[in-house]
Amino acid sequence: MKNRWLRAMFVLLIGILPIGCESPSETATPDTPGAEPPIQIPATAKYPAQVVLASVTSPDLAISGTGAVENTVVTYEVRDSLGAPVGDGIPMYYSFEFYPNSFTMVGTAPRLMPPSASTDVAGRVSVTVLSGTQAGVVQLSARIPLGTRTISSAPVRITVHAGFPDQAHFTLAAAQYNFPGLDINYISDKITVLVGDKFSNPVVSGTAVLFNTSHGVITTGDGLAGLTDDDGFVSKFLYSANPRPEGSIAYWGNGFSYVYARTKGEGGAEILDSIRILWSGAPVLVTDPSNPTSFAITNGGTAGPWNFQIVDRYGHPVSEGMTINITGEALKFFGNAVDFRMPDTQSNGQGLTDFSFTASDADALTASIPPTPSAITITITHPVYRGIKAVLARGTVQ
Repeated sequence: MKNRWLRAMFVLLIGILPIGCESPSETATPDTPGAEPPIQIPATAKYPAQVVLASVTSPDLAISGTGAVENTVVTYEVRDSLGAPVGDGIPMYYSFEFYPNSFTMVGTAPRLMPPSASTDVAGRVSVTVLSGTQAGVVQLSARIPLGTRTISSAPVRITVHAGFPDQAHFTLAAAQYNFPGLDINYISDKITVLVGDKFSNPVVSGTAVLFNTSHGVITTGDGLAGLTDDDGFVSKFLYSANPRPEGSIAYWGNGFSYVYARTKGEGGAEILDSIRILWSGAPVLVTDPSNPTSFAITNGGTAGPWNFQIVDRYGHPVSEGMTINITGEALKFFGNAVDFRMPDTQSNGQGLTDFSFTASDADALTASIPPTPSAITITITHPVYRGIKAVLARGTVQ
């Protein structure tokens, strides 16, 4: 009777054990020869079922030596099948791959510290990725070999970029290369630099760029420099003010000046660029002395041409946005001066400083009797300077 009672209690105890629960003292064996050594699950630990990414301190690293963030800490957590953290002492191994920039294969690759570790009492383990001097993408995952299977984390990707400024990737530009500041104070022109590293990536934000100019005043922001943003850009403003590029300080000719930007690259190398700015003045209308001052256009006929220049007082093209409008009763016009809007240019020539047009009868099917009186009027409008309005010729249109 007593033996039957003991056997019943034994069956009852077996029945309340968790179905499928593996012994916490199970020893895992390597999957293949040369794999990680078998791990011993501590008696105090639950059995691991998943490895999850807990945190990454920074997904973006800068090239080593640039002074920006050069390392990131990746933390994993080992959990059981119910999602609860397991105990400490479980070894963790890592898969660490680096895909370098394919255009520049020089430099040292990132590295991992330590190459393996064990979980703490909270089931967590951390590893540090240290950048090298080469840009690219790191792919990192963690794994635990468990006998015939391995549990692994999802891969985390970390970019390594933002190296030192590089001369080949240093670009200086202006909003207007023809700057209408010769005759008016405090007109502004936006000057922008894009600073990249040798891997074609933006440099680390906060890289200092020094601006200076031969004439006028350029803003700097922080001390004598501007600081790049996350995309490698920094912009400042050139203001029209004394000294102006005229007379004895017009080193490149009246109206012409330069803006400079510079920074320091790898090994202290100077990175420098400059752009030429034309300071232009108010528009001046210069008509050809041979232009007709009168006309008598027959039915369907044409008169002209009228030739003229629009330049500033030094004979340079005026700035962007200047428009030309030609009008006349019963007339239509043809030529490069018709409905013209000035582009941003420092060049002279046809359609920039030199213009021409002809006038024709607007209604060739009907003759006007008597002929219609008309005057050819040119109106020049400028976004900064005062405009010009002049009558070039008077006459009749039949």
